[in-house]
Amino acid sequence: VSWVRQKDLHILTSGDYVYTSDSRFRSIHLAQSTDWTLEILDTQINDTGVYECQISTETKLSTSVFLEIIDVKPVIAEGSDLYLQKGASINLTCLINFVEDRGAAKGASVFWNHNGNLINYDTEKRGVKVKTEVVDKETISRLIINGARSNDSGNYSCSLNSASSVTPAVIKVHVLNGGENPAAMQHGKGHENSVSGINNKANNNSVYVSTRDKLCHGLLRITIFLSCYKLFAYTRR
Repeated sequence: VSWVRQKDLHILTSGDYVYTSDSRFRSIHLAQSTDWTLEILDTQINDTGVYECQISTETKLSTSVFLEIIDVKPVIAEGSDLYLQKGASINLTCLINFVEDRGAAKGASVFWNHNGNLINYDTEKRGVKVKTEVVDKETISRLIINGARSNDSGNYSCSLNSASSVTPAVIKVHVLNGGENPAAMQHGKGHENSVSGINNKANNNSVYVSTRDKLCHGLLRITIFLSCYKLFAYTRR
């Protein structure tokens, strides 16, 4: 069993042997197993392309997979700063052009943090709510905190649960007392790509795999672990 990168017709692995000087590539095969694994560590943008698994039998068998890797960069629609009066509601929207499971309506697992601490979504008495959904292949997570207090001021960040190395999006929230009315008072300096209703999208940040015109399934199974940026490609006879 061999794995070939089609853009340069480079044989990456054949059996248990690796035929590239790039140490990120590795062949994994367990004894008595019919699974042959191509592992690519620390995937990079230029790893995008078609990979072909070839099986040397009397009748040559092969199957191809197209892999596209794009940086995931969460964006908070309200911008970098949000000013509001004490008692108002804090409404933050995190846009991530990535869907963890395309068959799942909930989208990617999004974590919200306040000053580095994970926000407790179960504090219903404070009116803290998080709603995450998929809209047009984009994950949108909304954080709502009713009755803002002074100690709700600070840095809020959103990040992917499954991608710890992805840089979170951060916004600084300023909760003002009734007597404060700075010239900068506003409902947030929105991200230039953000529009009411979230019609415009954040950067095209997603990772997905497909075989020609459809998602990988059946003979060729692909799993991408964003938390460590690894691609595992499996093929079965």
